[in-house]
Amino acid sequence: GTEVRRTAARRLTPARQATEPPSAVCQGGATATAPVMYKLGVVAVVTGQLSGTGIAVRLVVAVAAGVAIGLVAGVLTRLALAALHDAAAETTVIVAAPFAVYLLAESVQGSGVLAVLTLGLFLRSCSHTAITSGGWLLGARCGGMPTT
Repeated sequence: GTEVRRTAARRLTPARQATEPPSAVCQGGATATAPVMYKLGVVAVVTGQLSGTGIAVRLVVAVAAGVAIGLVAGVLTRLALAALHDAAAETTVIVAAPFAVYLLAESVQGSGVLAVLTLGLFLRSCSHTAITSGGWLLGARCGGMPTT
């Protein structure tokens, strides 16, 4: 009796939504900027110039450049996807874009990791209308695109 009621009550009680605590979000941001901080530390040790202001400015520039490049690349990728109507071409663009964005951001002393992250978030939020159903299916089979 009592166990049956407890089981029924558990099934009828709405499930709690799992949300990440703010510390998990901060750790994600720290993970994305870790390569930039490492490079800045190496430059400071090799050159012998350890300036807090210089490191802070370089970090801000690297983060801003990475995010800006990711956003611009997201817009351009979205436009390219809207112009294409071939599943193989769409999948190629989706798979190649993060590599190109990473290399571009790193070449201008930006954060490649943040550029790819920004590109991914941008495409995840607004590219679903630019990709054909064939592109979604091919991408899902190749592991290039999420299916949800």
